[in-house]
Amino acid sequence: MTLTTTHLVALLPLILVCATAIVVMLGIAWRRHHTATTIVTSVGLNLALLSLLIVWQVTPIRTPLLIIDGLSVFAMVLILVSALACTTLAHAYLEYYRGPVEEFYLLLLCSVAGA
Repeated sequence: MTLTTTHLVALLPLILVCATAIVVMLGIAWRRHHTATTIVTSVGLNLALLSLLIVWQVTPIRTPLLIIDGLSVFAMVLILVSALACTTLAHAYLEYYRGPVEEFYLLLLCSVAGA
């Protein structure tokens, strides 16, 4: 089975979350800046949330590994909104922590991609 444009549209939120994780990882390796890492994470999660509007219009979809229907889109919305809330609250919480805090956002994005 070959991947078509519809399959790529169905996988778009996952692709965006993984791309955001890669950008955050490169940003951490290049320069550690807590606010910039938070902004990149928030923008990537918001883009993934907006891409669900496109996915919702073409559901139900069967990809080689996933079945995307209304319930799975609802679950993705819940996961992305909760990750956005965690990102927002973690920025204020970790602002005064003295150790490295940027890895938290990388772990959050990896857990969202796995969920």
